[in-house]
Amino acid sequence: MSAPTTFAALARAMHHRRHREALALIDDLLARWPESASLQRQRAGCLEAIAQEEAASLQPPELVRVDARLFSFDQQRDCNAPAPDLHALGYSPLLDAGSPTFSRRGLAPVLIRFFGDEGGDSVVVRFSTVLQQRPAQLLACASAFSDGRVLLTQREGEWPIPARPASALLRLPQRASLTERVARHAGACATLLRSEPGLARRALLGLGDCDHVWRAIAAD
Repeated sequence: MSAPTTFAALARAMHHRRHREALALIDDLLARWPESASLQRQRAGCLEAIAQEEAASLQPPELVRVDARLFSFDQQRDCNAPAPDLHALGYSPLLDAGSPTFSRRGLAPVLIRFFGDEGGDSVVVRFSTVLQQRPAQLLACASAFSDGRVLLTQREGEWPIPARPASALLRLPQRASLTERVARHAGACATLLRSEPGLARRALLGLGDCDHVWRAIAAD
């Protein structure tokens, strides 16, 4: 395989988080350019991602798929509300989920809706409920990366996402529109990728990917 073809295959493997495939491609490239610091960083990132995937496979998932029709009218309405605006921004409903652990904070199960963009680069997470006898809601953008980190963008005053080593938070004023939130999130992702050569996105396409994001948001 020629070097340009190998680099293209590596980019695809990293984008779709096929880290073992990426590791083999990196080793092939390192055989040609053993002094490449960028390839060495990518290799270290792949090894870390593989270790995290193996560790995650031993943990029970936080999320389960649910039927939104089984939840309260208020929760369904609030999860449906941003759909038209998100559609205009390139997002469509990806899946509905519940977290038994998170729901125990309130009096009833919580409906969590994930909206995804076409390429799987980011999701928007929505819930609206009552927890600990107080209204609680979230409409946050999230993206995941090959080193295990999750970047989250939310407005001040919504559900307080905890600061964890494996997550980065971007908080915007309460007046920030949904369009501004999505745009600022995309900009923050682009800045992060430019600042760390070898870092790649983790595609967010299914329940396991959303579970990874959810653990950065609310899992204990």
